Amino acid sequence: MGLKGFNIALECWGCLFCLVIVVILCAEKHRNRKENLMIAMLGADVLTLLSDAVAWVFRGSSGLVGYCMVVTSNFSSYLCSYTMLLLFTLYLIEVTNAQGKTMTNWIRIVRILFVVAVFSLILSQYNHIFYYIDAHNFYHRGSFFWLSQVFGVIGTIGNGIALWFHRKNMEQGQKIALFSYLIMPTVAMIIQLFVYGIAFLNLSMTVSLVWMYVAMQIEKTHIQHQQTLMLVEQQEEMNNIRIKMVLSQIQPHFLYNTLNSIYYLCEKAPEKAQKAISQFSDYLRANLDSLKLTEPVPFEMEMRHVKNYLSLEKMRFDEELEIQYDITVSTFSLPALSLQPIVENAVKYGVGKKKGGGTVSIRTWEEEKFFIIQVLDDGVGFDIMEKKEDGRTHIGIENVRQRLKMMSGGELEIKTKRGVGTDAKIRIPK
Repeated sequence: MGLKGFNIALECWGCLFCLVIVVILCAEKHRNRKENLMIAMLGADVLTLLSDAVAWVFRGSSGLVGYCMVVTSNFSSYLCSYTMLLLFTLYLIEVTNAQGKTMTNWIRIVRILFVVAVFSLILSQYNHIFYYIDAHNFYHRGSFFWLSQVFGVIGTIGNGIALWFHRKNMEQGQKIALFSYLIMPTVAMIIQLFVYGIAFLNLSMTVSLVWMYVAMQIEKTHIQHQQTLMLVEQQEEMNNIRIKMVLSQIQPHFLYNTLNSIYYLCEKAPEKAQKAISQFSDYLRANLDSLKLTEPVPFEMEMRHVKNYLSLEKMRFDEELEIQYDITVSTFSLPALSLQPIVENAVKYGVGKKKGGGTVSIRTWEEEKFFIIQVLDDGVGFDIMEKKEDGRTHIGIENVRQRLKMMSGGELEIKTKRGVGTDAKIRIPK
């Protein structure tokens, strides 16, 4: 087999490994910049290995074709090596999230090194300072071959310093893999300065790249695991918020007052009492059903719940509670039990505490980016953070705000003034 066959076999296997990884990465639908840079580095490494393998195949071949293949493959091998330095620097900055003026300047230096190295490589085709191809199509190192390695040495030292200062920004496995990419090729480069014949440098870069890919996948799996845990925690938090929301709505005072009103209606107006019982039943059922809802509900569904609640309160306050509706848009969704608590605040702490009562208005309209729901009352106004007699703040406001944000990306804004009233707006992004 000989040294020639040994090198060709090793480099072909290296190409195969890299190509398999490239196919795996390209098959992913959503790739980030780090993965794209990994694909570019693997691609450059494949070209480096193939170029060196072709150079070994055609070295010593006679004829113009053999000469062209040897010249082209050696040029490509050097060019890809310099490209790898630039790509690794960009990858390193992406992995470490390194920022600031120092890193910006380092990228500029590496780019300048790349341009100078490529320019020197082109000149070497004429003055043979790096290498030359003899009349028998054999590759030989030039008198300044060492200079071709200087660019890589400078880049490796600079990247090593950058990696050392930003090592705390990475997982342990990723850190070791990156250091391996700096150390192994450096050792191989030193060996190649004294031992000619085996492609130590190319093979060491391939091994390091495979190691970096494995470390990247391990880190990605770890991040996905953390995200899964976070989603589970958020879901548990949402469940707790829903339970708190339902419990805050089913209050003893409201239940007592409603049942008491129905009790008197049973004697004076049985038909109204029957209707009130139906509305009360629907109200309770909607509260309990909301425990099972994990997605936003249609506005019409939430509005039915609000109307059931207001009908029960109207039965209690009679002429002291005036209700107005101006619903111009309803083709959107929002978290269950997000409008009713706002309306309840308007009735209970606004109009209900005002002598002679007042009006609660519910309006909807749409803007360029949002659907707007407004609950307006001309009651006594209140302090949003004021503690009530039972030690709690006003019914469900913070819960509503959290659920709007988590389930719809919405927001709640409340403006209230003592003696004037309260203006509450829910914004739901389109």
